[in-house]
Amino acid sequence: MSLRISDTELNRLNDQYDGIRDQILHFESMDIPACSCCGSDDTAATQVGVIGRTMNIALATSKVKLIGNRTSSEGRHFCNACESFFDPISDD
Repeated sequence: MSLRISDTELNRLNDQYDGIRDQILHFESMDIPACSCCGSDDTAATQVGVIGRTMNIALATSKVKLIGNRTSSEGRHFCNACESFFDPISDD
């Protein structure tokens, strides 16, 4: 797991934002593709939004990368190793 916070902090956040624990654990369990630029598997799903709840989710797990607004230059995923945005390679 790539949780960045303790169980105590996770429980505190859940008291503040009902259901956030389940959301964070959902991201933790996601199978996110490896980076198409460098091959690292230390990757995250990009999420638009910077409000308290989403900021706390991003602080809690390395599998979420917040962006202010999605632009055409940003992919659906982010590599924590090489700091590149990417889209998964299609099998089509």
